[in-house]
Amino acid sequence: MLNILLGNRCKAKDIETLLNTLHTITPNTQPYTLFSPYTFDRFPQIHATNSTQKYDFIYLPDSLQAQMAISEQIPYSMGASYTSVIRKIARFCKRLVYRCIDFGIKLTTKPTKQRKLAIIRTDAIGDYLLFRNFLPLFATHYGKVTLIGNIAYKDFITEFDSPHIIEFIPIHTTKFQKNIFYRIKTLKYLHTFDFEILINPIFSRDYLSESLAKFICAKQKIASVGDTGNISYRLKLHFDTIYNTLVSADSRILFEFYRNAEFIKGLIPTISIPSYTLTLDHTNVQEFMLPKHYAVFFIGASSAFRKWSLEHFYEVGKWHINQGFSVVICGGKEDYENGESLAYNLNQIDNVTQELDSKAINLCGKTSLGALARVVYNGNHLLSNETSCVHIACAIRHDINIYVVSNGNHLYRFTPYPQGIGSKYYGIYHPTIDKNLAAYGIISNFLQETSRLDINKITPTQVINTIRATL
Repeated sequence: MLNILLGNRCKAKDIETLLNTLHTITPNTQPYTLFSPYTFDRFPQIHATNSTQKYDFIYLPDSLQAQMAISEQIPYSMGASYTSVIRKIARFCKRLVYRCIDFGIKLTTKPTKQRKLAIIRTDAIGDYLLFRNFLPLFATHYGKVTLIGNIAYKDFITEFDSPHIIEFIPIHTTKFQKNIFYRIKTLKYLHTFDFEILINPIFSRDYLSESLAKFICAKQKIASVGDTGNISYRLKLHFDTIYNTLVSADSRILFEFYRNAEFIKGLIPTISIPSYTLTLDHTNVQEFMLPKHYAVFFIGASSAFRKWSLEHFYEVGKWHINQGFSVVICGGKEDYENGESLAYNLNQIDNVTQELDSKAINLCGKTSLGALARVVYNGNHLLSNETSCVHIACAIRHDINIYVVSNGNHLYRFTPYPQGIGSKYYGIYHPTIDKNLAAYGIISNFLQETSRLDINKITPTQVINTIRATL
């Protein structure tokens, strides 16, 4: 049962919106109770608040209620953020300029290259990893793919997926949205193609992928009916008109790999769903001179609120060293300094019960995605924030334990991994999530923008106990 407090900013129209959302995701049951300090004659099902009642979620709190939610670590939603008039005007002007540029490119550049299929996949590395096993099916059915994707996984495409791709067109997502010259150069190249079919398989479509889908020349454009996770309902209705076909989707929460399977089944009903896997051509990691027995700590993540603190990683690293494990620290280039700091502190530990080749090594920013997969493959186990490294570790299907520290962003969509996919996955969650996993699944996917739970409320002791009990 999900207990929802209607905040002091909540009006009758907001309650209607909330009830419609809840009815959509739980049409045949009512696994929730609404509470309010006010009486609404139109909604007799709302209960009066009382001082002893515990709440799982606060909908549209005022500032005092939001502070209380933060203090007590209760999930909440503030609704649509306020945008000043000046910012609205600036955004409108920017989009108007971009539309004029797009129109100018279409007038001055003619498509000269005929291609069968383009797929847009401009979201993050983890999203691509949960999609890539379907590329051979697209290639078999339509012919080799022109993949328009995030530059972040370019080296991964080259190493693992090039047999199914006729061309990978990398998009630097930040530069495309902020650098007008980069945008012009990219769009001019994209407009040299004329595709028979363009597919945008992203379930939570965003402004970038939609802008590309609108611009690219294709006789038929296909997308998932999707959700409004990354764009407003109004914008979604507008962008839906780009496509000839919108593939239907289950309104329930699905693990992302199965969501992708649902999409391709909607297009090609006769196909068999592949395994979630990543085949390594070799597992040699001699270039990194790694110790014999080590655990991998992946300290990076795409957002700060998803990063467990270095202090917590240090405490768990100290425990590992005293158990006879070295620690190999991995992450992106932006994590290098933090990796150096963590490695330095771990290497100062002198109460080691066993002789180690090395206590801690920093590989942040030094590995390609393929090399990272091999480092994880050769390790004893992985401790990571909920990020791309976890998806790589699960895909290599090696007998390693994977420990994931998560504050529950999109619970059940990206974490935990269902049985039968990947390796031994142990999700270690915020105490609020552990109290009511099912309720938090609804909250994190349908009722709040991003998780506001403090990931550092997950303690080193909690992580160590999980590792000790399962290694």
